[in-house]
Amino acid sequence: MKIKIGNVEAGGNTGKLIITEYAPGATDVRTNYVDRPNGDGQMVGNDWLGSSTWAFDISTNTKNLKEAADAVASLEGEWKKPGTRLTPNVPVPLSYSNDDGTSWYRIYGRPGKFTGMAPNVLATLGVGKVNADFVQTIPLHFEDTEQVETMAIVPPVQGGLMAPLMEPLTTIGTGLERAGFVENTGNAPTPMTIVFHGPIQNPKIRSAKGWEVGYRGTIAAGDYVTINPLLGTVKTKNGTNVAGMLTVKTRLSAVTLPVGKSEMFYTGTDTTNTATAQLKWRNAFISMQA
Repeated sequence: MKIKIGNVEAGGNTGKLIITEYAPGATDVRTNYVDRPNGDGQMVGNDWLGSSTWAFDISTNTKNLKEAADAVASLEGEWKKPGTRLTPNVPVPLSYSNDDGTSWYRIYGRPGKFTGMAPNVLATLGVGKVNADFVQTIPLHFEDTEQVETMAIVPPVQGGLMAPLMEPLTTIGTGLERAGFVENTGNAPTPMTIVFHGPIQNPKIRSAKGWEVGYRGTIAAGDYVTINPLLGTVKTKNGTNVAGMLTVKTRLSAVTLPVGKSEMFYTGTDTTNTATAQLKWRNAFISMQA
C-alpha cells in the first residue's frame, strides 16, 4: 500500500518510508434506539455514520539514524501542520493506492496521533519505527483524479421594447439555459464544486434532480467564484468569503451528483458570451477501492 498526504508519500518497497501494517478501522455508527415501552425489544430511529480511524505502522528504509530522522520529520510535519490543526471544520485528503501507485483514491478527515521514532539500535541502522493515525470524518472514498466539465453561456435574446414599460428599464436579457450532462461513475452520491467565471451577472446552475446554485451579483472578467459544498465555502479568486451572495434557494448540502448521469442547466447574463461555469467532482464509493 501507498499513501500521500501533502507533499509526502509513504509505502511501497523502495521509498524511505515503508508501511509495514495498516488497518482502516470500523466506521462508528450513531443510533437513536430506545427501549420499547411496555414491551420487548427496542424502537429504532435514524442510524448516522460517524468517523473511522486508519492506523499505520511505518518503518524508515534508510542508511543511518540521520536519514531516518529526516524521513520521519517530513511525514510528522504533514501530520502536525498548524494550518490543518488550527483550522476548524476543514477536512484534508489522504490519498491511498492498493496497487502500488497505479490507481489512487482518497479519503477526507484529519491527521490524528503520531508516535515518533525512538533512537534505538534499529533506528541507528536506518530502520526507525513510527505509528500514525488518520481520522476519516467523511465516510466515503473518492477517486483522486477530479472530473471537470465546462459549460459555456448562451447569449441573451435581443429584442425591442414592448408596452407597457416599467422601471427599471433594461436592454440586456438573461441568456437561455445551456444544458449538459455529467456522470458520477462511482456507487455513492458525491459533492460537486461549481466555479462561475466572469464576466457574468446572476449566474445559476440548476440540476434536473431539483437543486440549484445561484449567485446574486456581478462577477467581473478575470474573476471567479468557487462554491465548494464539501468544504462548505464560497470564495472569490482572491479568497474573499461571499457566501452571503448565494440565492435563498441554494442549499450547499444538496449539491451532490447521484450515481449515473445527471442533466445540468447553466444560465446568467453575459453580453460578451465568454462566461463559463466549471463543474468539478470526484467519483465516490461507499467502501475502499483496490
